[in-house]
Amino acid sequence: MAKVEQNMKKQPPAAAYALLLVAECAIWGFSNAFSKLALDEITPAWCLVIRYFLSFFLFLAVFGRRFRSKFRREDLKPCVIVSLFTAAAFLLGFVSLAHTSATNSGFLMSLAVVFAPLLAIPIIGTRFRWMLLLPVLIAAAGLFLFSGGNLTSLRIGDVYAILCSFASALMLVTSGKYLKKTDPVVLCVIQCAVCFFVCLFAALAFEPLPDIAGFSPIVWYVIAVLAIGCTFLAYYFQNTALARVSPTFGAMVFCTEPIFTAACAYFLLGERMGPLGYAGAALILFGISLAGVFEGRSKDAAEAGPSAADAGERL
Repeated sequence: MAKVEQNMKKQPPAAAYALLLVAECAIWGFSNAFSKLALDEITPAWCLVIRYFLSFFLFLAVFGRRFRSKFRREDLKPCVIVSLFTAAAFLLGFVSLAHTSATNSGFLMSLAVVFAPLLAIPIIGTRFRWMLLLPVLIAAAGLFLFSGGNLTSLRIGDVYAILCSFASALMLVTSGKYLKKTDPVVLCVIQCAVCFFVCLFAALAFEPLPDIAGFSPIVWYVIAVLAIGCTFLAYYFQNTALARVSPTFGAMVFCTEPIFTAACAYFLLGERMGPLGYAGAALILFGISLAGVFEGRSKDAAEAGPSAADAGERL
């Protein structure tokens, strides 16, 4: 009992890590409304190349000493695996937006909320937590309504969006598996390096060389926001939180990103949601709140002992 109380004092509550993920989604969501301004002058892969290049050196400048002290050789392989899925998710997401409607892409890319709990079974070796099935279904229904409740026939861009959601789920699950003993900063630095090289390969293979000298100030402004906010801050928040919450819960919190995007578009671009959008947002938030309650119960059961954890797992 004393050990349980001591562990509870050492670790912040699950809600604190959930707030980090919400903050990350807010940063990503608000950036979506103005990041398209840069894509008129720079192609997606080259935008990611510059973004990760700047973020890599920013992490080293701020956390260089911590990275050198915390890095272990055994961290390299799992961090590279997580980073490859991260790079795949971002590249596929950018490509899908160019080949399908925003409605289809927004919904399909968020299907990580469905894939994550299924992939966690073979990768992490956990049993399926039936108590999370209801929140997952509620969030998925909310995403469908939030996206307009109308999906056209599948196109190549839709396939890219589905693959993006699958890669995102793999990133979440592998993070949950490997991050328990890895310092978040170590993963952040390796993530930026791997994503840089993957995006550089894709840019050289499939896109023309950018005219960097001809970029307007808005392009550099967008890239700076992507590097500092959407990568440096967001990745640190994400990797810190995913070491303490389940992949399923993390995927559900990621469903808030389109809500923040819509909020930003409302204030900056004058875009309005219909009744279906508001209903979908309400369902997403309800599903996440319900999952948060179940997540807390599961964590309490685990801290109480193996038998209690097994009972909670069967819920």
